[in-house]
Amino acid sequence: MRSRVRPRLLAMLCGAAFVLATPARSVSAGGPVPVADATWDQVADCESDGDWAADTGNGYYGGLQIWPPTWREAGGLRYATRPDLASRRQQITVAQEILNEQGWQAWSACARELGLLPARPPTGTGGGSGAGAGAGTDPRHGDER
Repeated sequence: MRSRVRPRLLAMLCGAAFVLATPARSVSAGGPVPVADATWDQVADCESDGDWAADTGNGYYGGLQIWPPTWREAGGLRYATRPDLASRRQQITVAQEILNEQGWQAWSACARELGLLPARPPTGTGGGSGAGAGAGTDPRHGDER
């Protein structure tokens, strides 16, 4: 009887060791984590005063102020040629993809204001070169205009 118990125990211990040694996948590794509509509404309130059809002439469109190349890259053309021509729901669907690819940095100023990103340190506090406003920003981001 002892000979049967030890192989089972050994197999269980080896299995446990394998599971513990295998890196865990992050929650978002399988795809975007859905964000509540209320959060998207807050981002839109900040970006465009909540105007989901915003076309202000600044090169960014819709409630979430999305740059057309980013809209295309995130699959927005399946809904409309520009974000402001898509429904609120469609803009949110595309924004989820942008969030998955770029994170809240895509809406950096509003995301900071809403507490979705940490606040920037005050100017001149050890940021080194390039730490000024707008340093390192991507023109595809909806708020760096």
